[in-house]
Amino acid sequence: MINVTFVKLHKLKASSLLEVLVAATITSVTLVSIIGVMMYSINRTAQARYQDQALALSQDMMELFLKERVVSGWRSFFDLMSHTGKRFCTQNLGDGDPLNDQLIECGQDSFDEITLDDTTFKRYAKVKDYNTVDSYVTVEVVTIWDGGKIGLRQASLKRQFRRTD
Repeated sequence: MINVTFVKLHKLKASSLLEVLVAATITSVTLVSIIGVMMYSINRTAQARYQDQALALSQDMMELFLKERVVSGWRSFFDLMSHTGKRFCTQNLGDGDPLNDQLIECGQDSFDEITLDDTTFKRYAKVKDYNTVDSYVTVEVVTIWDGGKIGLRQASLKRQFRRTD
């Protein structure tokens, strides 16, 4: 009878060890999955923050076009835009205040470089449509940044300016 009890105990220890190994495996797989989801979430949050910054930079430049339109009047603004494909960058007047930036015509490969939180954004604007018949101009502001593993990312804003605005 003692031998029978010993065998039962031995079988119980073996099955307990097997249960522990299965439980450890399931726990490991679960933890690895949770860590993967957390890393994905952190990466997506960072990308969303960069996209927000890029859109804010694009909006800042679009505000310069709005300012130019209001200050210069339609005719001067329309003449400044002059043709489809024309490209613009910004120039600061030296005081560091972005409210004092002004639009300047720049070459096809030119752009503004702005660094925020160790990320460099490249920004430019171009005339997408210059229509002399209906008297409107469409401007697109593009901001590009390096998204790391996912490559270059881009955010853009378009606005149509009309004589009647």
